[in-house]
Amino acid sequence: MIDLFRGEHHYLSNFYILEEPIRYGWMICYTSEHFFAGLKTTDVNMRTWILQAHDPAEAKKRGRAVVLRPDWNDGFDKTAMHLALILKFSAGENLRSKLVNTGAKRLIEGNWWHDNYWGNCTCAKCTDKPGANNLGILLTQVRSLFQQVG
Repeated sequence: MIDLFRGEHHYLSNFYILEEPIRYGWMICYTSEHFFAGLKTTDVNMRTWILQAHDPAEAKKRGRAVVLRPDWNDGFDKTAMHLALILKFSAGENLRSKLVNTGAKRLIEGNWWHDNYWGNCTCAKCTDKPGANNLGILLTQVRSLFQQVG
């Protein structure tokens, strides 16, 4: 099991700085957080503002300040994350190999900032609230895809 996307497993984090950027249409992103946050809005000016954030924490913050696209809370958030992960791990052979080499390990985005939607918060307040771990689930799906296609 990998339950913390830090240290040797930091590459699983959306805050990981990519050597090869995600390229999607006119969007060029050096973190999957920039890409994901940019998809939160359909407003090109707001999307550009997010993509120009100097680091992934700022991109995340900016993504929380925009008017969400109408379908965001109807499941598009997971679609956007899935796409971000496919593009992230397609951008370079090294990252793809690292993900595939996690084998069948359970991937859990452990955190302490109360994110029980994308991960599993392990702080004292959240010990009795198991996280949905949607990021870990999507990473596992992407890993399976790459294991199948080689």
